[in-house]
Amino acid sequence: MNTTTARYGFLLLLGDILLTLAATQISSLIRFETGFNVFAEHTGATVFTILIYLISLYILDLYDLSHLSLFEISSRIFGAVILASVFSTLVFYTLPHWRFGRGIFLLQLAFSWTGYLAWRLALKNSVFRRAVRQPVIVIGAGETSRDVVDVLENSEISFQVLGFLDDVPCAPTPAFSKCRMLGTLDQLESVLADHPDALVILAKPEHRDPGLIQQMLHAKMRGMEVIDITVFYEQIAGRIPVDYLREEWLLCAEGFRLVSKRITQKIKRITDVALASLLMVLTAPLWALTIPAIVVESRGPVFYRQKRVGWKGKVFEILKFRSMVADAESVGRPVWASEDDPRVTRVGRVIRSLRIDELPQIINILKGDMSLIGPRPERPEFVADLERQIPYYGLRHSVPPGITGWAQVNYPYGASIEDTVRKLEYDLYYIKNMSFFLDLKICLLTVGVVLFGHGAR
Repeated sequence: MNTTTARYGFLLLLGDILLTLAATQISSLIRFETGFNVFAEHTGATVFTILIYLISLYILDLYDLSHLSLFEISSRIFGAVILASVFSTLVFYTLPHWRFGRGIFLLQLAFSWTGYLAWRLALKNSVFRRAVRQPVIVIGAGETSRDVVDVLENSEISFQVLGFLDDVPCAPTPAFSKCRMLGTLDQLESVLADHPDALVILAKPEHRDPGLIQQMLHAKMRGMEVIDITVFYEQIAGRIPVDYLREEWLLCAEGFRLVSKRITQKIKRITDVALASLLMVLTAPLWALTIPAIVVESRGPVFYRQKRVGWKGKVFEILKFRSMVADAESVGRPVWASEDDPRVTRVGRVIRSLRIDELPQIINILKGDMSLIGPRPERPEFVADLERQIPYYGLRHSVPPGITGWAQVNYPYGASIEDTVRKLEYDLYYIKNMSFFLDLKICLLTVGVVLFGHGAR
């Protein structure tokens, strides 16, 4: 942690102490009469509460915000508050004379979470964004490095690219003017020694010179943060780049719990059934409005059935409300959807923009064909071609497909090979990093996609 980060870490700590004191006192005033002093009445409990909250925030790495996104800050604070509440409950019931009343305790949890989040967002959006920028040194100066810089500049996290190290100097272009060379690969050790706080990104996927790797290993052993380009894309961009992916990395990488652990698969299945049943009840009025509208506007069935490739390559029939004319594929072959597709009916445009056409897939979830969250299933005719053209495309079938997914909330609809590659990269990230918090994030982002309408086709 550099000096600037340490300074604002102390500022965060001081704010947390004051916020915890304020949350405790405000909770007591709401619970009891005006003038009640929780510090005098519950001195031991108050001191312990401050300490346990600070420890919980520290455990969840909430005193260095430079590498955390808004969702990560919010979810980690939630985890810290829950962790603190568990420890507090154990201690308070062991030492009854320290115990807060339940009213104070629950109110304090709510006020603490709100206060910690507001405090960190205020700092991150003002002081941190201007003053705490993670310095970065990129090893390599080719086209790959330019992509790295583009990702850094569009990241939620604030970075400062110090420059590049390579034997071949980079050539500035109108789209890429920030091309500062720090030295050659032979000078790597001395350059890194001058910037001990820098994040070092190895952006030369084709270059695996033992001498270079040895120098970077020495830098890592000195405490520098060194990451490979594949890890960089995963951590910063939220996707796993197909172009730089290697079988040995997939073999040894951590994660892939949904693929390898049966207990994870069972928990996800139980969750899917419970949520799908709830969604069926909550969306019943939409079904009641949509079905007559489809029938009145155009002839044909209410539901559209289409073969898709699902888990482990199994082909199933996906259900949707029909949004196109009945003979949409009269040419006799599969056709990619296009912008302003003339085959879409007026009702179809409405239900597509609001994602209502996807509702019948709740039935697919209950049948076990799909999950609520996962890679979008594709048509068998397209899959055969895509597996021949795109490396690792078949890996997306190692988990159940979903109604929504990480690719859907991060990348707009596309019908080209390039778009499919990019969505595969997001799907691979989800398959590797699937967790409760990631699923929750996707659900929240999906609400935003529905409200703002991008990606619908």
